[in-house]
Amino acid sequence: MIPLGDSFFSTIAGSAAALLGLSFFALIFFLTELFRRYEYEDLALPVHPDMLRKRLKILGKGRRKSPEHITDLALLDGDPLVYFSAFSVAVSWNMYFVSLVVSLTAVSGTFANVWVFAGELLAFWCILTFSLIVRNKKRSELVTYRTRDEHLWAAFEWAFVGIWFMGAACTFIAAFAMGPVIYFVDFKRLAFWSHFGIDNITMVVSILKIISLGGLFFGLYVTNKDFFVYFKSKTSDRMRRKWLTDFLRVRYPQLKETINEIMVSKGGPDTKELKKLWHEGCPPVEYVRAGCSPLLGKPDARWESLLASEGRVATWMFDVSGLALWASALEQLIIQSAHKSADKELPLALSKSV
Repeated sequence: MIPLGDSFFSTIAGSAAALLGLSFFALIFFLTELFRRYEYEDLALPVHPDMLRKRLKILGKGRRKSPEHITDLALLDGDPLVYFSAFSVAVSWNMYFVSLVVSLTAVSGTFANVWVFAGELLAFWCILTFSLIVRNKKRSELVTYRTRDEHLWAAFEWAFVGIWFMGAACTFIAAFAMGPVIYFVDFKRLAFWSHFGIDNITMVVSILKIISLGGLFFGLYVTNKDFFVYFKSKTSDRMRRKWLTDFLRVRYPQLKETINEIMVSKGGPDTKELKKLWHEGCPPVEYVRAGCSPLLGKPDARWESLLASEGRVATWMFDVSGLALWASALEQLIIQSAHKSADKELPLALSKSV
């Protein structure tokens, strides 16, 4: 048992418990806004069948045929914002919990043992590392705008993870150094802090205090920064939904009418590129987010459902930026086609005038 002062760790435990309670309000905010993404009357289509193919191979034949399982797996687990929200909460809670658990262990007296502390630090470090990797991956998939300082977030986070790992490693070294001698490995020599006159107990207590305080600080830091990411993701979501609604109501019918007129009046090799890009009114694969086809073997079904206003799909399932590029490329080809027609008609008009 390690002799520890109760006042410091009691304060840390109280602060961590309070922050955990407040984080529940943040979780309620996350969930309330996430529910609104699924407020569609007949929304029941998978989103990422490319991911589905890999996952469904692992499942048994009975579960593989379950439409409820397929929908939940692809629609919810396939949404990057759902994943990001879940693992963002996991990262912040992990930091609060390590401060809380370590502090409660320290003030308990009975369990204040170096091996217990080392095990706690290592277990929480493993959970934090996995959660942080998934969270950062999903944050990159959201493609939200980043300010200059936001590019440094990952460096700060991984620096703390590195300090945490070194602290856990030093705690294990101290535990071995305080125990019986183990042949082939001299842990007392690995305890480099002893060369500076620092004993093992002082080193362990210092590590626990640093990680406990760091857990509170970085937990607040992660919660604050992730709220900005979530806010920007939701805001861009609404703007893109507005753009897509206006595009389908105004620009898309105009494009369709213009392209059909060009196809009927001209045809031939002059319209080959335009016809290929138009793709019978459906965005080509390169202009749609990878793996977002709703039905296996029918990649255009979700686009057709959106055009028909069936309510079975949501606008966030589409790569709106890709659709904007597709529409712009079509408009450029239409302008080029008009210029070619004008160039051909000009010599004909001159010959008639002569």
